[in-house]
Amino acid sequence: MNIKKSIKSISVILGVTMLTMVVAENQPVESAKDALIIKQAENFTDSRDGQVYPTVQIGNQVWMTKNLAYKAKGSFAYKNDEKNVEKYGRLYLWDSLKTAIPKGWHLATDTEWQTLEKNLGMTAVELAKSGYEVERGSDQGKQLKVGGRTMMDFPMAGFRRDDGKFEGGDDDKERPRTYLWVNTKIQGAEGEEVFRRRLQKDSDKLYRFTNPTAGFAVSVRLLKDTQNATDLKAQQQLEANKKLVVDFYNEVLFRGDYNAMDKYIGDVYIQHNPQVADGKKALFDILKQHVKNPGKEEPSGKIVRVIAEGDLVVLHVHNFKFPAPRGSAVVDIFRVKDGKIVEHWDVGQDIPEKMAHDNGMF
Repeated sequence: MNIKKSIKSISVILGVTMLTMVVAENQPVESAKDALIIKQAENFTDSRDGQVYPTVQIGNQVWMTKNLAYKAKGSFAYKNDEKNVEKYGRLYLWDSLKTAIPKGWHLATDTEWQTLEKNLGMTAVELAKSGYEVERGSDQGKQLKVGGRTMMDFPMAGFRRDDGKFEGGDDDKERPRTYLWVNTKIQGAEGEEVFRRRLQKDSDKLYRFTNPTAGFAVSVRLLKDTQNATDLKAQQQLEANKKLVVDFYNEVLFRGDYNAMDKYIGDVYIQHNPQVADGKKALFDILKQHVKNPGKEEPSGKIVRVIAEGDLVVLHVHNFKFPAPRGSAVVDIFRVKDGKIVEHWDVGQDIPEKMAHDNGMF
């Protein structure tokens, strides 16, 4: 999106106060981690097939300690050998989850996974990291694998490729690993994607990334429906707010489809960027002036992190184009009300040619 440097990113950015808060939260509280409740809970028997699943309570969550093994349409035994189901559970295509999950249990959302990871000592900064090869946390992966202190005992269950081939199980000599579906979708640059988690035999880290839903079959680990209605509604609202903002950013700002703005921006839109006026018309006019191919622009940046709390959604963004060739680091804050974006703050920092460290800005 070809927008003047003076407006850099028509997006919402995290301010200095919020940055200070996140840095402060980056220190794990060892006493809280040590006091974490981890204990065996009651077994669950799936009435549909008689499968028995041991469970464990970790904090206020109750998880199965075995991968789901229900034989639903669109599920597979590793290497098509039913003998592997006892060890690995089954591998599921995304669409098969509609009928695979038993009543009283659910596929955990990204937020629920982050609750587990935080309970295991992962810091706020690490929780927010995302990317296929981006390492997260310290030893949370080790805690979750077979023999770890959580009793979750995740095996290296492998996966089924879209061409029907299997790899990644414990017998994989090159790279034993396991992938897990997460019940949170976002709109990526190329279409709808869903979060996943990955554990590797050769790493203590716990990876978090997004991929399209189609093609691959991976493992499922379920969380018990223990939340009360109020908590569940609040969590669902957080997920909906994140999706709204990410979809807006990808469709309107990255792809330049200003005609889609009414889907995302409220009739009242308060702007804190000193160079952009209040109201969605001001944003519409800027986009219309600078976008050549509405909805077909090459993505002008990448969303690195998404954080939500209350009615606020925060994006950490790499803006590729301003200033060229390195771009800038942008942190955006959006306020959401009644399913629409109604307020926006923004700050940004150019990516310099040289830095005082090797950590990068993302």
